[in-house]
Amino acid sequence: MTRVAILNSRQSKTPVGNDPWVQATLAAVEYAAANGWTVVSSYGMNTWELVTWAAGRHGVPLILLCPDDASDAQRSGIVRRFDLRSDLVEWVAVNRGEGSSKSK
Repeated sequence: MTRVAILNSRQSKTPVGNDPWVQATLAAVEYAAANGWTVVSSYGMNTWELVTWAAGRHGVPLILLCPDDASDAQRSGIVRRFDLRSDLVEWVAVNRGEGSSKSK
């Protein structure tokens, strides 16, 4: 399985749909979708909403990193808000400072 992380090192404080970085991010997720790749996103980081939303829109498998103290309710809320298919989301809980553990 090919996994891709879309990294945005520069973005505007108030994103606009025609910003080049927004357009490039959407194109990158579309490219991942066309090639059957899995997208990696991280709950809480800048720009995570755009990547997560685009992955859901295109039905792309998504690995979503989140704090290890994220509750089931928070995870369910993300799935609902971003219209994600829960069967396509793999949650990876990150323990800040002590490594990580996987859960699905």
